[in-house]
Amino acid sequence: MELKNKKIVVVIAHPDDETLGCGGLLSKASRLGAECKVILPLKRKNQRKINSWEDEINHFHLACNQLGATPIVLKELIQDNVASVSIQKISTLISEHINWADIVICHWKNDVHHAHKAIANAVELATRPFRNAKTVLCFEVATSTDQGFENSFSPNCFVYLEESDMQNKKLAMEFYNSEIFPGRTPDDLENQMQYRGSQSGSKYAEAYIIARYFIK
Repeated sequence: MELKNKKIVVVIAHPDDETLGCGGLLSKASRLGAECKVILPLKRKNQRKINSWEDEINHFHLACNQLGATPIVLKELIQDNVASVSIQKISTLISEHINWADIVICHWKNDVHHAHKAIANAVELATRPFRNAKTVLCFEVATSTDQGFENSFSPNCFVYLEESDMQNKKLAMEFYNSEIFPGRTPDDLENQMQYRGSQSGSKYAEAYIIARYFIK
């Protein structure tokens, strides 16, 4: 699976998920000439006390810029608290971006957060092979993927990262001052990349589940 010069779309539930889930891959892919877009179709219902929604969107733009990706906030946003009953609508809203992409990246469908599950289900719907065969990767999100009663995230794909990619991911996370707490600090992210690297024979890596891949 090549990243060089590909068209990559990441679909997320909340600002910061792109950094937590695939910040290293975005940094690497942009270095290799890929065109990367991050699509935000949801709006957080319960705001963090220290920031407004406008603040979060500003941080989202700054983080994506750090990672070499283009942030896209959809004109029609769905409240994240009703995302699980709006899967068809989310799928429709993201379809033009899915159609554009070579590789689609999103949440793992067994994350604890209901909005993460909804995004995964919407991407699954939008990439049914008989209509729209796309490579789909699912990422892990610290304090969501790993905190259910059972952790079913078992990666079958590792993306090797350079030191610069690791640093870009940490720097991008620093923009999200309302989202930094134990388990997802910049240093925690570095530790996770080192752990995934040790599992895969490299210094730093990110882990993914390949949900769809087609050999032509």
